[in-house]
Amino acid sequence: MIDPDVWPLATPRELLTLCERLGMSGSDVARWLHVPRSSVSTWRHEARRIPCKHIATLRVRTQVAYAHAVELQAKACSLAPNEATAHAIQAEFAAMETRWMLEVLSAAAAPRRKLHAVADTLQVLVEQEPLMPEDYARLAACIRTLQDVLAAAPSEEHACLEP
Repeated sequence: MIDPDVWPLATPRELLTLCERLGMSGSDVARWLHVPRSSVSTWRHEARRIPCKHIATLRVRTQVAYAHAVELQAKACSLAPNEATAHAIQAEFAAMETRWMLEVLSAAAAPRRKLHAVADTLQVLVEQEPLMPEDYARLAACIRTLQDVLAAAPSEEHACLEP
């Protein structure tokens, strides 16, 4: 089962990836969002960003598709000819879920690790009296790291928040 805390961390492209792994076609996603199939294709191939107006619907519909896939997987297990087959069905689905969650968490954690390092450095600088010339170089490095994190951050949802 996908941890509920993971859903908000997933980028729109990660949601599209999950849809694809669940067997949803680009046409299915296009119907959900009332867009041409070609739009979904350009999003999947990262030729264009997913427009802000579609992200909330994509997130909700992906969660619904996932819940439906869980139900179908449970039915497939109950109809399996033997326990070994049922176990294989469960294991394959669990592996797909786990892989997707780890991809989402890994992508979300990288900037967080950098921010923790910056926070640790800033804490040391704040507690140090007086600031030495080399401290300004460390402060500049922190600022560059923050700029790098911000530059890498604009996913489709972050871009929606920009003025």
